[in-house]
Amino acid sequence: MFADNPTNVSNYKRVEPNPERNLFADNPVDSAEEELTILDKPQEIFTAVGEGAAIAVGETAQFLDETGTAIEDFFNVGRLVFQDDPDSFLPSVEYWNRDRVRAAGLKDSVIGAVEYVAETAEEAIPDTETGVGFFIEGMSQFVTGFALTRRVTGIGGLKGSFINSAIADATAFDPYEGNISNLVNDKFPFLQGTFVTALAQQEDEAAFKNRLRNAGEGFIIGAALEGVAKVYKFTKTMNGAKEELVQNGEVAKETLEKLDEAADELEATEANLKVEAETVSKIKKGEAIDPPSSMPDAEVTKRERVGWRKRYDINRARANTEIEAEEQKARAKATASRNQFISDSLIEQFEAELRAKKHTTKRISKKVNGKLVIDPDLARKVSKERIEKLTTTRQKSFRDIIFGDDFDVTDAAYLSMSEGEMFSAILKPEKFDALVSVASDFKAMDKAKGLGLWNDKNTVIDNLFNLTVERELIGGQELLDTLTKYGLTFEDYILTVVGSGSKAGQVLNKLSQIRRSRPLNSKEKIKQKKMLEEQGRIRDTVMRIENVRRGMMVSQLATASRNLLSGVIRAPMETIGKMMDSALVAYENGGIGAFGKSIAGIENNAWAGSSRHLRLAFTTQKSAKGYTELLLNQPELVDNLSRFYNQMGELQARMGRGNAKSTAGKAVDFAVSRGEDAAYYLNVPNRFQEFMLRNGMFLGDMERLVQREWGLDLIETLNQGKIRDVMTDASSVRPEGARSIIDIADEAMYNALDLTYANEPDIPFFRSLNTFIVRNGLTTVLPFPRFMFKSMELLGQYGAGSSIPVYRFMKKAFTSRANLPDFKKQIAAEQNARTIDEVTDEMIAKVTKEDIQKARRAFSRKERDMIGKNVQGAMLITAAYLYRTSEYAPEDYKQLTADDGTVIDTTPLFPLRPLLLIGEMTNLGWNKGISVLKNFIEKNPNEIAEVLTGTNFRTGMSGYLLNDIVTSVFEGGEVSASTVKKSSAALGNYFSTFLVPYAQVIDATRVAGYMDNDYLDNAEEPTLDKSSYFLDNFSRPFRQRYSFNDDLPTREFVLAEKAERRRLGARLFTGLNFYNADPEYARYLKGKGYNEFKLGAYSQSPQQKRIMNRNIREYLKAYVPRLQKEEERLRNEWARTPDSKRGNRTFDEYFDAVAMSKFENDLSKFKTKIREKSAGQLDLEARAYIEFNKLPKSLKRRAIVVYENNILKGAADMTDPETVLSVVKVAQKLR
Repeated sequence: MFADNPTNVSNYKRVEPNPERNLFADNPVDSAEEELTILDKPQEIFTAVGEGAAIAVGETAQFLDETGTAIEDFFNVGRLVFQDDPDSFLPSVEYWNRDRVRAAGLKDSVIGAVEYVAETAEEAIPDTETGVGFFIEGMSQFVTGFALTRRVTGIGGLKGSFINSAIADATAFDPYEGNISNLVNDKFPFLQGTFVTALAQQEDEAAFKNRLRNAGEGFIIGAALEGVAKVYKFTKTMNGAKEELVQNGEVAKETLEKLDEAADELEATEANLKVEAETVSKIKKGEAIDPPSSMPDAEVTKRERVGWRKRYDINRARANTEIEAEEQKARAKATASRNQFISDSLIEQFEAELRAKKHTTKRISKKVNGKLVIDPDLARKVSKERIEKLTTTRQKSFRDIIFGDDFDVTDAAYLSMSEGEMFSAILKPEKFDALVSVASDFKAMDKAKGLGLWNDKNTVIDNLFNLTVERELIGGQELLDTLTKYGLTFEDYILTVVGSGSKAGQVLNKLSQIRRSRPLNSKEKIKQKKMLEEQGRIRDTVMRIENVRRGMMVSQLATASRNLLSGVIRAPMETIGKMMDSALVAYENGGIGAFGKSIAGIENNAWAGSSRHLRLAFTTQKSAKGYTELLLNQPELVDNLSRFYNQMGELQARMGRGNAKSTAGKAVDFAVSRGEDAAYYLNVPNRFQEFMLRNGMFLGDMERLVQREWGLDLIETLNQGKIRDVMTDASSVRPEGARSIIDIADEAMYNALDLTYANEPDIPFFRSLNTFIVRNGLTTVLPFPRFMFKSMELLGQYGAGSSIPVYRFMKKAFTSRANLPDFKKQIAAEQNARTIDEVTDEMIAKVTKEDIQKARRAFSRKERDMIGKNVQGAMLITAAYLYRTSEYAPEDYKQLTADDGTVIDTTPLFPLRPLLLIGEMTNLGWNKGISVLKNFIEKNPNEIAEVLTGTNFRTGMSGYLLNDIVTSVFEGGEVSASTVKKSSAALGNYFSTFLVPYAQVIDATRVAGYMDNDYLDNAEEPTLDKSSYFLDNFSRPFRQRYSFNDDLPTREFVLAEKAERRRLGARLFTGLNFYNADPEYARYLKGKGYNEFKLGAYSQSPQQKRIMNRNIREYLKAYVPRLQKEEERLRNEWARTPDSKRGNRTFDEYFDAVAMSKFENDLSKFKTKIREKSAGQLDLEARAYIEFNKLPKSLKRRAIVVYENNILKGAADMTDPETVLSVVKVAQKLR
């Protein structure tokens, strides 16, 4: 019903039947020729397959086209036609009626393209000429159509075979070219008169009837193929089993499983046929039949663990997780009921402790049927009281307030587990049975092994403590497996044991030595949380307002699209980094041979695992989101959930939202809250793309790392409901000595957040500086410091990330050989989770030669990441260099050539622009000479700094106020006009950023054609009245970004005849900025390292600046051709100059020194000349302002004093142009 472009119709041709294969003829082959056999043309065994596939694709496309045409004819409707509009990014849309569509021979471009490709392929393949070849071609045509149909319908099994085969034959075969039944009739005459004849196409019948015959034929053949395939599979497997039995005396387990599977399929097919036969019989007899696809009871479906095997099936994983949890609860309840004594002891001992510590609430239990049970309400009250007692306010130093790093991370980490929750498993009714069961198992273990550590005279908690510490169960597999058995988390258990008060320090000391202690990501989250808690309410409010502003700055749809494009640029390259990570781990475990196999993808399917995040992020986002949330909602990882998904509600609540007490405070809170809500909803697209990338990266890395470290298919394990086994490091899933799931998840979390620059900086100095900026409101200057620091780190790692890891590796290689005993001691400490001082000789003796070799080859996780980033960077920088040296590259390094003559600005696409800059600088230094590179850097120092640091230092309220204003106050002088301009512009820029989303309305207005695409000059002429001048500069950012006023002068550029916005629709929805390609003279100058800012005029008068730029542009257009001729002449001379006289210089260096320096001098003289001439065109006030502000500050003050005392004899009115010009004349005489 919809066509893309009527101008493309001629490019596509209808796939017509081959006249040489008319199966309706009495003899499809010319009787005068001898019929060829397959022996004459054996290649047809292969070519006929391709020919049949091409025909099937073409016929299917033709069928869809015929169907669409029939629908149009039946309903008498036309089509919406989309045509290219050269003046707009969006196509124009026009409705064509049916007659106009037929007259134009309009065909849907997609269908036409498919037909064209199919026809081209068919013509490229030699025609089939033999009978066997025709049969293979027909079968290939059928199988291709069947495969396409099955892909569309998604129907499998026996019914699917019937349906898909019927549809395939109806669509993939021409209604007048003959079908397989025609072939059979022709080649096997003895079958004529049977059902085969009835299914054969008839030349004089309507196309629709012949398609029905095709469908009938497919209906039968499909079922037959399904049955034949299953019988063949069973027979082949059976023969394999017989051979194994004869040769080996037994059948392999894998073969038996395949044989069982094949037999099950045959039995299922037989059962389905019986059901279908019974259904047909009932229909004939008029009896009622069962409704199709009746679903079993939901609980039965759960208990059968969902029979179908779709890999990413989050519903299946959740259902089976529920089942596992219920089984764990049932197991714990049964065990606890058999150990009522332990249950009563736990409750009574805990309540005795409450009374001893004089808690307000002294009970946590009630009696039910004569048994003590936990009362949830009382338990919650006790938990709240205990948390309040644990939370103490400490005095903070100035450094702690500023940098927020003076607190005990270990203590904070474990106490934070209980925030907002029950402090101990005893206080969690849903966990109490599990705790009782764990205690009973440990008591039984103590008795069975004769340890004597369990003493009924002690409290249950003390007994658990003794067993845990003395038996060193913390982090041990015995403890983890027992906790998994009853569904008790590691954290719940430890916090319960920590509840013994004086012994908490001993347990925490143990915790600090084990791998399940909190990793860096969690510590950073806790640190951020404590930082927010320590801020005052006023600072909270200010920070909330600033966060609203920052949210508005990234709320445009264009920003979300740019961020997504940046992710699309980085995500594929992360595959290389992950591949290097896996290869370095393989090197650590198996040496250089294992490294090579991993890189080649020979072992563990490393390449597929390394690129899995791409498929999860871009094709199966829903599955990635579901599994990521399933994992992050587990108790062990739930603290990372809010950080991963930026749950703003939690952050805002901690910063005081809704907590105001006074009337004024409530009013402010209400206003700020509405701003927060607006920023939240406007950022939905931005969050969507961020979470899409993070989900894909996190789940992909979890799969890759669990497979590598544990040899386990994570998704299949989760689908089976075994998530608690995974999260508790149970021995049923984790090999002995393998990394903890907490550590694996931390690495996956880091990589996911790193992809969207959401991690804290890795470099400690950057991390502290980022905290300082955020905590002290300096985001007004640098709105996104974390992105700035992370981008600097990324570029550093791209360029030289391997340097530190390689240095450490070489150092370790030398020191380990020079001092082997100390190296072995270090290995023993790591193996036994001990400090160096705690290592014993027995531990050292267990260190093997293999352990030493492995330790020498080992790289840390961060080191592997840095090496991987360096490899990525080398590839990206090489690609950027090759592009910058190609003939397609524009002279401006930050631009890419588009297909319509425009160019794309890569500025917002990090890290594309920095990479292109590095590629350009490499090109200049390598191919044109160091001095040329030096000149490029000298001409663009600010731009290079901004690009490589990932920020724009001119955004926000910069240091203007700390410069001129403060100086003027302390020196007793007036605030200068420059200060007024800069400070007002800074304030205007700051406040205008709150309205960034509104810019989309302006862009949409331009797309709709209601506003011009030209760049307008919103600046107004300077005035001597400083208050008016302040307001003018303050409002300029608002006029420039959000004004509908088109009645303004056009901005003049020196490197463009007319600069205008192009393809605004693309910018609005994709964030890409398109511009007209540069004219020849501009390309030449940009190729020499010049830009608009360097060549353009500077003036405090917008009118004068426009006049000067217009004249400079004409000057450059005339000057550059002469400069090009001079370059050609000098290049020819240079070619004849011997190397001895070139002085180790390149031609570009020579030309810069000889010709470009003269060009700069000539241009400077021209600017001075045109400045003087243009000054006469300005109004009096503008001239007075410019002339007065050229004077030095000290001379201004002297001239005013002399004028007032000696000439005016009174106070001068410095807002009067005549007076100001008189003062200027006095100043000129004073010089």
